[in-house]
Amino acid sequence: MKQPLLRILCLMLLCNAVWAENLSLNDRLAEAAKTHSYTISFENGKFSGSGWDFLINAGMRSQFFLLGEEHGIAENPKLASALFKALVSSGYKFFAVETSPQMAEAMEKAAKSGIDGLKQLFKDGQSKVAFFGMREEAQMIVDIAQTLTGAKGYLWGLDYEVLADRHLISTLESKNKNKLAKLKLKELRKASNESWSKYHESKNPGYIFSFSGDPELIRSLRKTWKNADDEAQGIMNTLEKTLNINQLYIQGKAWDSNKLRADLIKQNFINYWNFKEKNTKVFFKMGASHLIRGRSHTEVYDIGNLIPELAILNGNKSFNVMILQGNGSSTAVFDPTELKYIKGPPKDKYSDGLKVLTEQVSQGSFTLIDLRPLRAIMSWNNTENVKLNQVIHGYDALLVMTDSTASSDLFESTK
Repeated sequence: MKQPLLRILCLMLLCNAVWAENLSLNDRLAEAAKTHSYTISFENGKFSGSGWDFLINAGMRSQFFLLGEEHGIAENPKLASALFKALVSSGYKFFAVETSPQMAEAMEKAAKSGIDGLKQLFKDGQSKVAFFGMREEAQMIVDIAQTLTGAKGYLWGLDYEVLADRHLISTLESKNKNKLAKLKLKELRKASNESWSKYHESKNPGYIFSFSGDPELIRSLRKTWKNADDEAQGIMNTLEKTLNINQLYIQGKAWDSNKLRADLIKQNFINYWNFKEKNTKVFFKMGASHLIRGRSHTEVYDIGNLIPELAILNGNKSFNVMILQGNGSSTAVFDPTELKYIKGPPKDKYSDGLKVLTEQVSQGSFTLIDLRPLRAIMSWNNTENVKLNQVIHGYDALLVMTDSTASSDLFESTK
């Protein structure tokens, strides 16, 4: 009888210990966040401080450096271009972004002519791309081009293509093809034009072709165009995958849509990677959900889970940083009824559930928190705040850009 009673008492003590640990978990996390925090100053267009030095050192020691962001923060693309410039000497030569491979190539070419080159690319609306219609994001592309003067193929587009289908179709039209393929391509062009006409008449985002188009249009084109070159094959793949991804989303199958998109992002990376040496260094800047290690905010395993494992296989390391706007700060958000960026609350709301971390920021400067020491503090049975758990284990550091500002639309007057 004594032994079972002793076991019960031990179990009760263990439960009490776990309860006490959970009760003080936030306090312990807050204290650790303060202890392992660094500041970054941004003055006269330059970054400095202990946090800046921390990031440079982390990047130099890593093969892959990843910035996972809340989109629309004006200061973040400035940080990204400054970090990349500082890290080029340690071997970084490629910059991966959240657009299609084809439009990344188009932006790389346009950036040779500076910001005016990108404006020229985007001005008619048929070749607009997500995110780079923000002035600061476009300037970042120009800055990267200037850092890598003369380089080719340095901008890696890993995503699908939401807005530039007409630009991609024009490229297909410029290529030699048989009569049946020409007919199928005319059908694709007609469907795209009609969809966009309905959009411009109604301002209903549901008529944007990437959300309303039928992927069978692309499949039938591919079947009739057997000798399409690699560029045409790549364009058809981007168009078909985009339509598939968004069709699933429209049908209410959000998880399936996110899974297919994550698979596309990983495959696009692999397509670039297969032609590079195993120790090639790559800098990533994408939405925070894509670059988190482990299961993402959309419940899939995205590129952020693949990259650390690849680094290990190569005998190297990776380092990822989550970037958030300052507490109470606005960001630029995309207005799909006007195809432009406007000031508003953060769209993806990555800061939700992270109050215990974001409250530990310094005033008057950006705060960088090294999350790695916080992992041992997280209780194994603490499931109350899943998002906090995800971020602490999924990111190596968190950067809160105190007093950050919203990005501006590229075509908005600067006066």
